Amino acid sequence: MESQGQHEEDAVFSRSGVSGPLGKCSEAVKVWLPPELDFLSRQLAASAGMTQSELMRDLLCYRLKGKTYGDLCADSIRSAVIGKGALTALPVRDSMSEGPGLRVVSEVKA
Repeated sequence: MESQGQHEEDAVFSRSGVSGPLGKCSEAVKVWLPPELDFLSRQLAASAGMTQSELMRDLLCYRLKGKTYGDLCADSIRSAVIGKGALTALPVRDSMSEGPGLRVVSEVKA
């Protein structure tokens, strides 16, 4: 029989424990919108596969930081990966070498 302590040590969490590039998103902003803007912003968010909150966060980030929140997150992840040296462990490939299912462009016939 497992002890409670052993169970806690084996627990797997769904998040990495790393906050976003600007810190944890802990502040709420409430904005009253006219029905048309609410409808259009929900429609735009849905067409981008986002929630209305994600869209608003991206719009604010883009206006205030020059990049969307998603781009800031990607930059943060890239920096972390490079900082850990993970990319230096990958083999270097010649830019002209073929990968799976790929051919050099000059060999493709019209």
